[in-house]
Amino acid sequence: MLDVASYNIVIRGLCLAGRFSRAYELLKEMEALGIKKSQVTHGIILKALCERKEVDQALSYFHSVSPRSDLDVVSYTTLIMGLADSGRIDVACELFEEMSSSGSQCVVAYTAIINALFKAHRPDQAIACFERMVARKCDPDLRTFTVVITGLCKAGKLNRACEVFQEMNRKGWKPDIIVYTSLVDGLSKASMMDEARKLLQEIVSRGMKPTEVTYTSFISGLCKNGRVEEAGKLVREMGKMCAAEVLHCIFGGYVLEGKIEEALTLKDEMVKKGVTLDVRCYTNLIHGLFYVRRNDEAQEMFEAMVRQGCVPDTRTYGMIVSHFCKQGKMQAACKVVEIMDAAGLEANCHVYNSLMDGFLGVNRAREAINVYSTMLRKMVKPSIVTYNILMLGLCKLGQTADARLVLREMRERDGIVPTIVSYRTLIHGLGKAGRADEAIDVFTEMVDNGVVPDCPSCTSLIQALAMADRMDEATQLLRDMPRMGITPDALAYNALVKVLCGGAKVGPAWDVLVEMMDNSCVPDGSTFRAMKLGFKADTA
Repeated sequence: MLDVASYNIVIRGLCLAGRFSRAYELLKEMEALGIKKSQVTHGIILKALCERKEVDQALSYFHSVSPRSDLDVVSYTTLIMGLADSGRIDVACELFEEMSSSGSQCVVAYTAIINALFKAHRPDQAIACFERMVARKCDPDLRTFTVVITGLCKAGKLNRACEVFQEMNRKGWKPDIIVYTSLVDGLSKASMMDEARKLLQEIVSRGMKPTEVTYTSFISGLCKNGRVEEAGKLVREMGKMCAAEVLHCIFGGYVLEGKIEEALTLKDEMVKKGVTLDVRCYTNLIHGLFYVRRNDEAQEMFEAMVRQGCVPDTRTYGMIVSHFCKQGKMQAACKVVEIMDAAGLEANCHVYNSLMDGFLGVNRAREAINVYSTMLRKMVKPSIVTYNILMLGLCKLGQTADARLVLREMRERDGIVPTIVSYRTLIHGLGKAGRADEAIDVFTEMVDNGVVPDCPSCTSLIQALAMADRMDEATQLLRDMPRMGITPDALAYNALVKVLCGGAKVGPAWDVLVEMMDNSCVPDGSTFRAMKLGFKADTA
């Protein structure tokens, strides 16, 4: 007759072979024969269920075991890990506390809970669990330290991550490349580039090889902090081992600084060394060329990209559309969207926003509205930018009532909170349409909804009031701005001066000009042109 150890061997083999139903039959056979399951048996079944992602069944099996003393720390840990991996963190924590209260300690279980808490964006609970682990004399291992340091870096808690790193070294654990990379990435994102460089040097001094991710994090940090030349030097030192992931970061850095020639030179050098560029590298270079209006070279770069077998993605096409729209070349922009569609790529919200903004820029508001309709038909969700552009287009067409409806619907229907730009756009449009009372209503609504007025929004309302010949209210708002914590600029004063001069009210306009200079706001050419026209009208 087979004993429990023999059954365990067979059941484990069946579970490993994926024959779980047969393994379950043997469990029933054991019960029928009166053979008591051992702790090993329970561990085998729980592991098999968790590996099959059948966590509910594993939990049910766990609770069916009586007494609980038949379950060892391996069974507890196996289920805790399964629950944590499936996102059942609170249940895993309850089970973990039950295990701990019985006096059992397991570094694997602690690590699983800590890792799950970090993944669930609960870093404070994760570090509290780590500290409790240390206090209970359960020594962290390399995996624990790696999970804690990585989690703290991702959560932006760099000081605590560095403290754990030092503790790790004190306890004799040698950090691996994962730990170093997490710290380099965290420090780089926090603009602590000198500290990140020291760690990079420490990696090499310890005989380890920085990974592509390590270099990418560091070089990206250098570029974001304006140290592109330093990043370029490092890339050249890397030579052929430099991956496209690293290169696209530095190309982007050069483009941000307007150094497209340096980017092109580096590109040629790296290609000669055998480095293959990816779609992100080409996209950044094309963006840089368009940015300085070297359109022909940008198109040549795009064609070279395709010849190399590098397939343009949505970001590539979207960037090209954006540049054509900014240059007012709407026919070219629409053609790119057609090519994009033919390639099986769907235009996203950014592409549609670019088209709408581009059409408005060339005074084709109706076509901008049509793009919005196409966007809805294609089931692309609008963003706050979309709605702001849409309201501007409607205002340009004189459809201010529709623009007000958009402001309400974006909040009530789509849950998008209007920004200061949203309100400012509508206030300006209502003012130009001679709807001063409605402009005041929108301004009041803005304040009531907790959006703090800025100088441009106040200027738009001043202009609306002045155009409605409500000069006293316009002047009062101008003088109230400092009390609202807003310093009027030349545009605010000019809004009043222009309307006054246009109505041949040179005296009041002169008073505003004097007040403007008294408040240390320097008049510009627009101010003096308005005054000149006012004097001409006054003497005519």
